[in-house]
Amino acid sequence: KTMSDQNIRVCVRFRPVNKVEVAAKNHKLVVHVANDHKSVTIGSSSKKSKTFQFDYIYPTGTEQEDVFQYSALPLVDNIMAGYNCTLFAYGQTGSGKTY
Repeated sequence: KTMSDQNIRVCVRFRPVNKVEVAAKNHKLVVHVANDHKSVTIGSSSKKSKTFQFDYIYPTGTEQEDVFQYSALPLVDNIMAGYNCTLFAYGQTGSGKTY
């Protein structure tokens, strides 16, 4: 099944460690993305961790253009074909939602 065949798809991107966190040298990564980029485990120990499934998880270094090409462009194509579409972007101010 291709992405354009689905009515709803959920894609996520986790931000990389920022300069302040790197400088503090006490940051701890608690987000672990599977190699298939479809599941993520959040938590620092196996007892406290939870795993979540998504249609796609972007690597932290993914460029905005790549997010657009994979997530938004298929919707634009469908809109141009006469379909109604919605793209819901949620995130922190300045995180690139309006690209």
